[in-house]
Amino acid sequence: MKKLLQLSILLMVMLIPFGVNAQMDNLANMSAKWIRANARNAALDGADVVNYNPAGLVKMSDGIHISLNNQTLFRKPQHSFTLQFGKKSFEQDGADPFLPALYAAYKKDKWAVSSGVYVTGGGASADYPDGSVNTYLLGYLNLQTVNATYGTNYSVINGSLKASSYYIAVPVNFSYSITDKLALSLGGRYIIAKNHTKAELNLPEIASNTTIDYNKNATGFGGIV
Repeated sequence: MKKLLQLSILLMVMLIPFGVNAQMDNLANMSAKWIRANARNAALDGADVVNYNPAGLVKMSDGIHISLNNQTLFRKPQHSFTLQFGKKSFEQDGADPFLPALYAAYKKDKWAVSSGVYVTGGGASADYPDGSVNTYLLGYLNLQTVNATYGTNYSVINGSLKASSYYIAVPVNFSYSITDKLALSLGGRYIIAKNHTKAELNLPEIASNTTIDYNKNATGFGGIV
């Protein structure tokens, strides 16, 4: 009877057609340990398995396990393009010093409870103090219209762009060891999404200035088996 129950649980996990799934193998921002190994889905050696392998928490030693880590990103992406007014090149400024993740778990005998706070998506910012291809193309279209309408030859376009995106996750899991080789985890994850964009487009020759500053926020919850 016990073996039949174990087989039934395995079949349920393998056969239930989940319509929504997540890919975490290419998201480095959820754990600094992922940077070293590029794989944590079968790990049993750190509290960050709260995210990658919650059922595996029952294989850790009894007691409290905590993981607190941070990543600092130094990036200098740039892009170039050529339009009517010649070649233009834009480069990002600054760095992203804080990309933290906190995981905590308590394990006792055959069961474990766990939670944490981490960035499951985004986490970096785009900072182009002199504008980007997006702001430039908007200005270019406006100048093209003005020049075609009034027979002018305006060409000066100034702009700036700064945007950030954070998807903060808070999981709560309960894990239980059914046998020495089979464990199950049930839980949920609450997501807080925050997106912020601030941009400016300045066309000094025609005294035109446009700014935009907006925030987008959302929340969601999903179950994890």
